[in-house]
Amino acid sequence: MTEQQWEFCELGLVDWKERQKGRNYKVYVDYYGPEYRSHYSLAKIDEGIWEFSPFDEAMRLLGAAGWELVSHQYASAGQWVGFHWGQRVAMFKRPVQEGRAVDEPKLIGIIKP
Repeated sequence: MTEQQWEFCELGLVDWKERQKGRNYKVYVDYYGPEYRSHYSLAKIDEGIWEFSPFDEAMRLLGAAGWELVSHQYASAGQWVGFHWGQRVAMFKRPVQEGRAVDEPKLIGIIKP
């Protein structure tokens, strides 16, 4: 019997700025597999006004694609060095499946301001 292998996804909300008609966000997604790692920027500060959070939309799409949420952390004042108020990190996992790309779903280009 082969031991179950896992792939992981880290989704992070790093920063945002309030604007008159919405917000700018800085959001990333990292995928990790047994022999794979990739990093994608989903939203960058000053690259568009968002009416909704790209972090929340990415969480929805990852869940719909079979990623299981295993940890969701919010920063609070003085909680961690380098982790500031309002930042969020969500960790997901799913079993490795032969023939499926670790970085699926492709969130780049799907989530837009």
